Amino acid sequence: MLNALKQEYKLLLGIVAVLFFKLVGDNLLTGELSQFAYISITAVLFYAVMSAIFSVVRHSDALAIKLGDPYGTLILTLSVVLLEVIMVSSVMLTGESNPFLARDTMFAVVMAVLNGFVGITLLIGGMKYHTQTYNLDGIKAYLVAIIPLALLCLVLPNFTTMDSLGNMSTSLTWTLVLASIALYAVFLFVQTRSHTDYFIDGDNEDHHEHHGPLHSNIFHTIMLVSYLGVVILLAKSLAIPINDGITEMGAPAALGGLIVA
Repeated sequence: MLNALKQEYKLLLGIVAVLFFKLVGDNLLTGELSQFAYISITAVLFYAVMSAIFSVVRHSDALAIKLGDPYGTLILTLSVVLLEVIMVSSVMLTGESNPFLARDTMFAVVMAVLNGFVGITLLIGGMKYHTQTYNLDGIKAYLVAIIPLALLCLVLPNFTTMDSLGNMSTSLTWTLVLASIALYAVFLFVQTRSHTDYFIDGDNEDHHEHHGPLHSNIFHTIMLVSYLGVVILLAKSLAIPINDGITEMGAPAALGGLIVA
């Protein structure tokens, strides 16, 4: 256990970063600093946040390996979604109001994942393994859930009446919320109950490569929650240079969504 704790030095780094930025760092970023000092402090903040984020993924991946699919995939999904919600909320609450940030971020995520990461994964996998197997039933199930959700939440609002702040009518908002929850609930039931074999490897076996030592579920859960806490506490600090950078460059507000994604 002692060796395991020694490997989590990034948690100590995150705690120190939280104390620094909550005590003086945020004030420094919003005050008058030289360009070199501002970039240096931002770089330290970025490194601390990214270290915590990758640690969250590492521990959620360890839990995913120990619990197996489909529950392991669900843990990874919820961890990443929680990280994104934290970052979106922090950026939205910092600087000028940007009511479209959440939708811009989700759009950027869909585009980056479906058009970027999937293609890169297929290319690298083809170069390394030459021939790969896929569970086409699982791919179809994901697309059946992703496409309607993307249309409901990202496309439909562009063709509805909004007020000056970008808000839809209350009835339409609740319709989208309830429809999204119902659709995802059906997907979760299919993933975890009725068709779990759709969400494991193409040969219907659960394979995982180990990337680092595995410990008890309690240890990985505690570390996962701890690193999430670091990200939550540093997210608002990171939102300061993100907003400042967009304002300084005169870039469109949608760039904030791409950066968060």
